Amino acid sequence: MIGLNIVYEKSELLHSLKLDMDLKNDDYVLDFLDFDNQSFDDCIDYLDFIGFEQYIFVSLGESERLRRVVKYLGQQLNISLSLVKLDQLDTLLSTFEVEQIEQAIFNNTNYQQLVDLNVEQVYQNGYMASYMGSYPYQLPKGLIKHLYVDNLSHFLSENEKLIPYFAMNSAIYIIANNESIVPSLPVILKDLDSFDASIFTCVQEDELMERLTVCQQSGQVLETGYVMDYGVLTGSSSFHSMVFEEGQFYLDHQRLLKIGDSGQTYHQLVNEASMVLTKQREEFTEISEGLKQLYPLLTIISNQYGQVSFVSPFNTCHLPAKLEKTAPVAWLGFESEVDYFAYNLNQGKLYRVSQKVLEHMEFIMKHEQHPDQVMKNQVMEMLKRYA
Repeated sequence: MIGLNIVYEKSELLHSLKLDMDLKNDDYVLDFLDFDNQSFDDCIDYLDFIGFEQYIFVSLGESERLRRVVKYLGQQLNISLSLVKLDQLDTLLSTFEVEQIEQAIFNNTNYQQLVDLNVEQVYQNGYMASYMGSYPYQLPKGLIKHLYVDNLSHFLSENEKLIPYFAMNSAIYIIANNESIVPSLPVILKDLDSFDASIFTCVQEDELMERLTVCQQSGQVLETGYVMDYGVLTGSSSFHSMVFEEGQFYLDHQRLLKIGDSGQTYHQLVNEASMVLTKQREEFTEISEGLKQLYPLLTIISNQYGQVSFVSPFNTCHLPAKLEKTAPVAWLGFESEVDYFAYNLNQGKLYRVSQKVLEHMEFIMKHEQHPDQVMKNQVMEMLKRYA
């Protein structure tokens, strides 16, 4: 069996297309990899387990980093890996099958979104997630997405065995003027000078606790500055980033929480990080886990819309906050000085709504009965429809 993986690359970000079709040629099968949520080690284990005789990456347009990834994976696996362009598929498949694949790509909604993707914004979002220590909850725990290094050559000479645990779409931040190019490295290298660290503020734990308490009790964000190492301070981080400086690993960008020395294994670093985060979590037990996860997003929204009041299960508004652990939240509501909004957390889409809808959203989120049960049911149906 030969695997075919259709990959779109844009400014070194890789995305595998999941095409809803089967090939008539039984020797080939269309396959898919999740470059955002799978590590190199996950990919290696998967390809080894499935038992492909051969695996072919098919590039759409750019292939600069995809070449490095294919080369790296090929060094770890005993199967034949290769890279071809889409216009070379006719050497493997019939003209009819190639045309079917091309049509499926053209009709693929995800592909159209990728073509229009603002990659620089994606990198900016990743940088902010790294410095705040706050990532989407869907990310597998311990999947390394970002690493800051003061000396890339030093890091690689003693810690190259950590690379398999990086996400396939992950970045190492470097100071470009101080580094030489490493052509074989499969991850993305980003120059720190391309980003602005001045947008982050350092906050003491007691001050952060006060901000979170106010938000939990009122649904309002006191300060709209981005808190450096927020996820680490609150213990809500799931270990997705590190700092490597002068031969030591740190969990935070303030270099206060050391988790290991150069040359230590991934599992040693994970264990130490887990102990540090557990200790930090104990300092914020009065704040619900749900609010701790949402707070960075609330800060971003407050930065954009000014003073707002949020509606979520985890803060008091018309009803008391729900502090117990709940299922992942799909919707968030907020009221600005001029309007009312519902924000879909899964899709990142914002909808303008009425005050009544926002009121019913709170009752729905907190699983409480409302006097106007008819309208509450209508709002529930609306939320399901746009979920």
